[in-house]
Amino acid sequence: MRLRKTLTARRTKAERMIKTRIATAAAAAALVAASIGLAAPAGAAPVKASGGCWNTTAKAKETLKIRTSRKISGTAVGLIPKGATGCYEYGQEGQRYSYCGKSDNMWDYITYRGMKGYVPHSCII
Repeated sequence: MRLRKTLTARRTKAERMIKTRIATAAAAAALVAASIGLAAPAGAAPVKASGGCWNTTAKAKETLKIRTSRKISGTAVGLIPKGATGCYEYGQEGQRYSYCGKSDNMWDYITYRGMKGYVPHSCII
């Protein structure tokens, strides 16, 4: 009887070890699969490692006010100097403007040195 309990305990411990190894292998395989699936496509723009841009960079054609809203009267939170590069997040329609030689209503949401806000799309390269 005692031998049977000992054998059962050993088998249960071995089963737990096998299940743990299988779970670890499955987790490792899932991690590899996820990292392969998250790789950037061949033609994708590079991500700045130091700046942490998720999408792409935004270079100012002129010195621009970074605004809290998508309109000319929006509160300015700061400036992005001509030639400076920030992170482009997304673009949205807003108030119509005439800047950088173009009339448009598209505004880009950018991040520049910790400041976040909207700038006229026509003034971003």
